[in-house]
Amino acid sequence: DAKIDFTGIANADKAGIVEGATYTGTDYATTTGVVTAGATSFTGLKHSTQYTVRIFNATNDCFVDVTITTPTKTCAIPCPSPNCGTLSIQKL
Repeated sequence: DAKIDFTGIANADKAGIVEGATYTGTDYATTTGVVTAGATSFTGLKHSTQYTVRIFNATNDCFVDVTITTPTKTCAIPCPSPNCGTLSIQKL
């Protein structure tokens, strides 16, 4: 699971996120993401995926959009426990 953290945010109180290069998410009034003490985080995101984050400043027409691509997750082979369970394949 990828995560995006923003810190050092000034003069903002809400933030929204969508997949893709253009923000098509909720407006200021219905955005539920909050900026607290100059920071906000988004968790449970997909790896190798582009997201656009909109940081709002108390109105729907005052915002900044930031587009970010989450990094690719590299897995070791074989996967270390407990990430991988036993796999059995049977020919039918």
